[in-house]
Amino acid sequence: MKTVAALALAGIVLLALAGPADARLIEKDFEEHFDVSDGVHLHVTHGDGDVTIAPWTRDIINIKVRYRAEIEMIGWGKEPDFDVEFRSTDDAVHVTGKERDFPIVGYRSIRRQDYSYTISAPSYAILHLNGDDGDILIEDWNADIECCLDDGDISLAAVSCDRVQLVLDDGDLEILHFKGSLDIRADDGDITVFDGQMADVLIAVDDGDIEISESTGSFEILMDDGDATLRAVGADHLGMRGDDGNISIELLGGGAVDIDILMDDGDVSLSLEDDVSATVVITMDDGSADIDLPRIVDLVEGEHRVKGRLGEGEGSIRIQTDDGTVRIREATK
Repeated sequence: MKTVAALALAGIVLLALAGPADARLIEKDFEEHFDVSDGVHLHVTHGDGDVTIAPWTRDIINIKVRYRAEIEMIGWGKEPDFDVEFRSTDDAVHVTGKERDFPIVGYRSIRRQDYSYTISAPSYAILHLNGDDGDILIEDWNADIECCLDDGDISLAAVSCDRVQLVLDDGDLEILHFKGSLDIRADDGDITVFDGQMADVLIAVDDGDIEISESTGSFEILMDDGDATLRAVGADHLGMRGDDGNISIELLGGGAVDIDILMDDGDVSLSLEDDVSATVVITMDDGSADIDLPRIVDLVEGEHRVKGRLGEGEGSIRIQTDDGTVRIREATK
C-alpha cells in the first residue's frame, strides 16, 4: 500500500511540476494518384477516418487524405503523429493510414476534428475497405465491394456489381438502388435496403433491425433480437431464422412460393397475393395462428399445428414458432 501511495504522490507531483496542459493542432494533408486499368484492386485501411468514393471516367485513382487533431498534454513523452503509406503493384493500390501513439508520463487527450479520405477512381476498381469508427459513402459503382467496419456507418447508392460483402459491428447500413448479390454480417446496427434487384441475399444480424422494401431476390436472413420488415418484396426463396424479434412480410407476386420461417418468441405477420400456390404448414408450441385466407382449402387446425392449401399447392410456406403469434393475410388491393 505504501508503494502504491508513493507512486500516486509522485505522479501528482510530476503533473503539478509540468504546469498547464499544452494544446497543439496536428494538420496534415496527403494526395497521391496512380494510373490503373480494368481489374485493379483498391485496398484502403482508414481507421477512424471517413471515406467517400466517387467514380470518374479517367483511368486514375486519386486519393486525398485530410487529418486534423487537437492534442492536449500534461507531462513528458513523445507526441502522437499521423502518416499515410501509399503503395502500388501491377494490379492493386494500397492506402494505409497510420495513427502513431507513444507512451507518456502524465495526461494526454486527443480530439479528432477532421479525418477523411476522398477518393476519385474508375468504377471498375474492386474495393477493399477496412476501418474502425469512420463512415463509408460509395455511389455509382460497378465493381465488387468488401467493407469491414467497427462502429462506422456504411451508405451505398446506385451500386451494380456481382457481389457486395459487408461486415459491421455497431454501425448502421443503408443500401439504395442496388443490383447484385449481397452478403451482410452485422451486430447491433440497423440495416435498410431500398430498390434492390438481387440474385441472392444473406443477412446475419444480432440485435439490429432489418428493413427491406421494393426489392427482389432470394433471401436468407438470420437474426436474434432485432425486428425484420420486408415491404413490397418479391422472393424466389425466403428463409428466416430468429429469436425474440418480430417479422412482418408483404410478399409480392403469385404462383409457387418458397417460404421457410423459424422463430422462437417473435411474432410473424405475412401478407400474400391472391394467386399464390403453396402448401401451408404452421407449427407452434405455446404460440397461436390466425389465418385469414379466403382461398385456403383442406384447412386442418390443431392446438400445435395448422395445415392447408392455396391453389394447387405447388409451393411451400413453412412457419414454426414457440411462443409467437403467426398471422397470415391476403394482400389488400
